[in-house]
Amino acid sequence: SLFSQVFIARHFGVGHELDRYFGVLGTALGVMGALSVATNYVLPPELVRALARNDVELARNAAAEHGARIMAWIIALASTGAIFMIVAAHLGARPAGAPDAGMIIFGWLIAAASACAGMFGAISTAYRRVALPLVTSALPPAALSISLVISPDVDAARMLLAMLLGTSVQCLVLALS
Repeated sequence: SLFSQVFIARHFGVGHELDRYFGVLGTALGVMGALSVATNYVLPPELVRALARNDVELARNAAAEHGARIMAWIIALASTGAIFMIVAAHLGARPAGAPDAGMIIFGWLIAAASACAGMFGAISTAYRRVALPLVTSALPPAALSISLVISPDVDAARMLLAMLLGTSVQCLVLALS
């Protein structure tokens, strides 16, 4: 969210830690964002049509079938993206402040959890439960903000860990709803 980005920029100012954080997340979230948009156009209409016919079993089967395919795409894209970025980062001379393999993996895990939350949010919305996806979208920036308040000397890796925690909780809450 814009609030968390302003909060992070204010906390760090301009420098390597901020560049590392946004460098890792920018690519991963961009790729997974495209998948999430596609998910929102494919999954809900089929569920809504089944629910309009009061065919709960068809809706459940469609969610499971499409959800499994979407999860396969999420895993494939996150794995490929992480491997590509790790290899690319180690091919040449690494500039100071370049993200390491662990940070890259965290970034892609965050993006995968975010895409997963998007998929479960789309399913929730198809069932006309729109408040939960909206409320849970505050969890990742809240986890990040809390980590910055608790530990003023937090670095990019810890910020990524906080985002991963918040995004994973968001995905889990939506999956269990």
